Amino acid sequence: FVDTTMTGQYDTLHLAGVSMATSLWIPFFDLLIGIVSALVPIIGHHLGQGKKEKIASDFYQFIYLSLGLSLILFALVFVGAPLVLSHLGLEPLVEEVAKNYLWYLALGIIPLLLFSTIRSLFDALGLTKLSMYLMLLLLPLNGSFNYALIYGAFGFPEMGGAGAGLGTSVAYWVLLFISVLILFKHPKVKSYKLWKRQKVVAEGIKEGLRLGLPIGGIVFAEVVIFSVVGLIMAKFPSIVIASHQSAMNFSNLMYAFPAGISSAMAIVVSYEIGAKRYDDVKKYCRLGRVTALL
Repeated sequence: FVDTTMTGQYDTLHLAGVSMATSLWIPFFDLLIGIVSALVPIIGHHLGQGKKEKIASDFYQFIYLSLGLSLILFALVFVGAPLVLSHLGLEPLVEEVAKNYLWYLALGIIPLLLFSTIRSLFDALGLTKLSMYLMLLLLPLNGSFNYALIYGAFGFPEMGGAGAGLGTSVAYWVLLFISVLILFKHPKVKSYKLWKRQKVVAEGIKEGLRLGLPIGGIVFAEVVIFSVVGLIMAKFPSIVIASHQSAMNFSNLMYAFPAGISSAMAIVVSYEIGAKRYDDVKKYCRLGRVTALL
């Protein structure tokens, strides 16, 4: 939302470039975030069973999984995206902005996935407000770096739409650094001794993929519909592409509310299943449906 809004204030053609890049980025970004979010029910299950000693190992398996997944997204951004963009018939400036935006955004893939893993841990431990505060902190960080790099403020080069990608990546690195500090200092997390690195356990990574791939696949299927529409818009003038992206911004924000209910359900249901309180599982499922409907 921040990238789109600030780029739109800068130049319409640059916004069209960011729009095309976003249409390619978002489905795969959400796919990988969905896979990593499988850590939430796994840890919730352990907590419900009272097996807190398993949390550190599973957390590290997802850290390793995140690093592996980031390599896949790197390949898609640097090899796949340019091929797709070059065949869409975009204006030269729009195509150049889209490619540069994606390349700079790729610098933030590793911190983004690692932060998502840490956030999943916080959520599973019931620290959802902490996750919210961290994500709210991302807004001024992203906005400040974007402003400096899009418009060339404070002595930085004027990069236009590509600067939004770099600004977002820098914001993710700062957010990762802050979240790691909290990970080692927060009293509710410190007891799990996460500073002690755990070895790679193939079975743990397999379990993460077994549970995470369907979650990521569901999110991918939901989001890719909108992205395909965005790519089909490439045949229209850049002003139409930019307008479409501005409208999509609002619908994406509204999507956050049912997605939040979904996240909460993963936490409470996995905990109750771990504790074998199946009547409470049914109650929470009913509550989740009613809340989503409202």
